[in-house]
Parts: sequence; C-alpha cells; structure tokens
Amino acid sequence: MNGLVLQGGGAKGSYHVGVWKALRELGEEIHVVTGTSIGALNGVMIVQDRFDESYDLWYNIEPSMLFDIDSKLYHKMVDLEFDADLFSSSIKYLKTVFNNGGLDITPLRKLIAEKVDEEKVRKSKIDFGLVTVSITDLEPVEVFIKDIPVGKLPDYLLASARLPFFKMEKLDGKVYLDGGFYDNQPVSLMLKKEGIKKLILVENKGVGIVHKVDTSNYEVIRIKPSSDTGRTLEITRERSRENLLMGYYDTMKIYKNYLGEKYYLESFDEEKIFYEIYHLPQEKIDAVSKILGFDAVKSKRHLLEKIIPEVGKILKISLETDYSALFIATVETTAEYLKINRYQILTFKQLIVLIKEKLIENGKEAYYENQKLIDKILKQGNIVTGNHKSEMIVEIMSILLID
Repeated sequence: MNGLVLQGGGAKGSYHVGVWKALRELGEEIHVVTGTSIGALNGVMIVQDRFDESYDLWYNIEPSMLFDIDSKLYHKMVDLEFDADLFSSSIKYLKTVFNNGGLDITPLRKLIAEKVDEEKVRKSKIDFGLVTVSITDLEPVEVFIKDIPVGKLPDYLLASARLPFFKMEKLDGKVYLDGGFYDNQPVSLMLKKEGIKKLILVENKGVGIVHKVDTSNYEVIRIKPSSDTGRTLEITRERSRENLLMGYYDTMKIYKNYLGEKYYLESFDEEKIFYEIYHLPQEKIDAVSKILGFDAVKSKRHLLEKIIPEVGKILKISLETDYSALFIATVETTAEYLKINRYQILTFKQLIVLIKEKLIENGKEAYYENQKLIDKILKQGNIVTGNHKSEMIVEIMSILLID
C-alpha cells in the first residue's frame, strides 16, 4: 500500500494540491493519507477525491474565506504595511480579537462543513489520519478516522489546525492545539497502519516539530519545494498559484527524473554539448577568456584547463565527475536572471533557445551594460558572488549565443 504524508504549514499547504495534481496524472494510487494542520485539511479532500474543488479553492484563496476579517486589512497586517486609516482599523480589530479570546475562524468552520462529507470520508477506500495536541491533557492525539467519534470529524480537523491566536473552542470539554506542536509531518502515525510499502512524504517548508523516523524498510519518495513557499499566514492568490505550480512540477521532476535545481530539464547528451563548446569559434573563446581575466587562448587545452574550471569555480560546481552539473547550473543561472518562466518541461536545447531569444529581445545593451562592473571586479580581485555571479554568467552566455 502507498501512504501519503502531508506536512503542516498554513498557507504553504497550497503546495500539497500541486503535488496531488501530479500524482493523479501519474496514476499513483494512494491508500492512506495522514496530515497535520493544513496537511489534514488537504488530506481529507484527497480522501474524498474532491480535487477540482480543492484546486479551485486554493487558486482563488482569500483570507476572508478562513477568518472573520477584511482581506485588505489582513494583508496589510501580515505585511506590516499601514497608512493612518488602516493602522486605526487594525488597532480596533486587534482589540476586538483580544476581547473575543482570539481570531474568529467561523468562516473556516463553515468551509469545512461545506467541503467535508464525513460519511464519504468514513466509506472511502483511502484511510485518513491526523494529529493534534490536547492542551488539557498535555499529550498528543494521533488518530485515524475509525478512532474519531462519529460526527466529530470537522471538530478534529479544526483542532489539528488551531494556532494559539485562534479563538479557542473546547472539544468534548478539552482544548486542542495545532498538531505541528507535536509532529508536523506524521510519518509515525502512517507507520502504525499495517501493509504500508511506499511512503510519499510531502514537505512544504512548514514550521513545526518533525520526528525522526526509521523508514529504511520502506520505499520512500520525498517531495520538497524547489523554492520559497511563502510565510505561514501569506494567504494570497499570487503565492498560492505559485505553490500550485511548484508542487506539480517538483513532483513530476521526482517521478520523471528531470534535471535542474529551479528548472525542469529532460536528460541530455553531455558529450554533444561539450563537443559544441570545444569547437566554438576562436573569437568567442577569446572573449570569454577576457571576461574571466585570462590572456588570449593559445590552445584548446586552455579551454579545458582554465576557462571551464573557472566557470565551475564561479558557480561552485565540482568537475570531478562530469560536466552535466556545470552545464545545467550555467543555463539555469542565466534563465533565472533573465526571468524565463521555470514552470515548463524543457529539453536543454529548448532552454538555450529561450535564453537566446530573451537576450536578443533585450538588446545588446542588456548583456553588455555590466561589462564595466565585471572589469572592476576582476581588477580588484573580488570574489564573484551573489548577483555579480549571475551577471558574469549572463555575459558569458551572451557571447556564446549571440553573433
């Protein structure tokens, strides 16, 4: 059986649904889902097979869908951006929140009531478990659906996601808190289920306690964000839509063995690329040598012994095994600098074409304007880091690609 484990993380949970989209397309069957906090909320949607509703919810998310607060005020408060009127409004709102014992999550309760069919969850072929913490008993609660009293699933879901500043509500006379305070990635709970062979562990860079669990006897697929997933309370459509894409493509990368750190590249023949570099026109090799602070090239050995190793040094890539990592890092650095959309599956050649088109589109000024800065760096002997690294790599790529 396959077990899907979803990490807690608030608004970062939009990443889960992107992963789910990819798993559906890949035909990866799920038999058990365990989740903490937002992982539990997304998990219960998976158990019900309500993908379209879940995707649409995250795609169009607004704070007012979860909390009793004006979305504009919420964004300003989270971003700490206030004008005089909003500052006054926020103070009044915070006083109300304090007087009422916490942030009102009535909209979230209503959303759960609307989206969660407890009977359907109990009859589903996919088992479901969640984690919360009983403050009253000072102990964790790790339960599967069979252990949750009938009619109480919505309450347990809220308990699993209840942050300290939410308005506290008792469940059967007890107070519960977000499960992330005990186990934000409930692998331990998953392993209590007999018959699990494969673990699909989905992270989202959520903040919380994560238990170390021995998974050596299982096939383990770890899906981690390739970039920032935002803040826990960054409930914006822009961030959510980014995470949906990231979750989808990161999952496809794992299953399809795509290459790259930020981009998604199909495997390629390293020798063909090396051959093309080795047979570059002499004037291009000389121009790259100049950028790197070397004298004019006297032989092809200079390319192998000086130029390529220096580019590797700039990108912090070891050339002990092969050149693939260097080629990938070079094109990714350039593509990211040029703001080429990374959410697409490309061949190495296709990304090169996109880079060339972007350089031509920007004009020569765009890729020669940094030459004085690069000259200054080289004359001063500065270490090439940060944005300077990207500028130098882009300059090199512009020479190689533009006639």
